[in-house]
Amino acid sequence: MIRIGYAPRQGRVYFQPHTVMQEYLRFSKEHDNHVLWKCGIIGVMKNVEQVILYAHDEDLMLIGEVTGFGSPYNPRTWDEGSFYQCPKPWSKEPAKYWIALDNLRPLEGFNPDLYELAAGKDKGKPLSLVFERKVPMLTMADAEGKRKSATTSRRSGLTRIRLREV
Repeated sequence: MIRIGYAPRQGRVYFQPHTVMQEYLRFSKEHDNHVLWKCGIIGVMKNVEQVILYAHDEDLMLIGEVTGFGSPYNPRTWDEGSFYQCPKPWSKEPAKYWIALDNLRPLEGFNPDLYELAAGKDKGKPLSLVFERKVPMLTMADAEGKRKSATTSRRSGLTRIRLREV
């Protein structure tokens, strides 16, 4: 799961997270369901098949298939002929990492209470605790959309989560 923040930065164009997600969704649909997401922290991307984009206090969540990732993203050297581009104005700014996504779409019915933290001091507590704390995250899921595990990031510290047993 990648959290889209509410932090305007001096000298940068700022859009509300809901607007960002809507624009990425629109852009993906207009580009054969291919889109490039850029970020400053990527976490552990090995075996990640899907990424969920979300923002606190927003109903809209997006999910997409990961087809590639890497670093860095430089708008001057990025292949303009690539299937994977990001919408303007984000395409104009460099980033440490990029993630190529296919089939970006709204994620409905997501319930963080079905998942729990699998490590750290909050081991066994529901994922909703992370949402309440507004901690940025990276989530992994299998190709059918079933989440296998996730990594949350507090600076460089990582925490794993798992599906709660009923």
